[in-house]
Amino acid sequence: MVISKENAEHYSWGAERHKSFHGSRVVDYMKAMKTTYPESTIRTHVTSLCCVNAPNHHATVFSDFERMDRGVYRIHKLKG
Repeated sequence: MVISKENAEHYSWGAERHKSFHGSRVVDYMKAMKTTYPESTIRTHVTSLCCVNAPNHHATVFSDFERMDRGVYRIHKLKG
């Protein structure tokens, strides 16, 4: 999930308006969009693979989110 200035407004879980969001909002959004990914996969991406300040336990990581507090994230850096 790469977030750019062009597509950030389409994410209705509040990151663009409130500067931070709870990880469960991403899960809820993905479910509403009828994703085929299991909830555990989505949570792994939010909390680890896409989180800039998470321990690097994966071969490929992204810097989309920054963890602000337990379960609370913000968009780290908009690309583009």
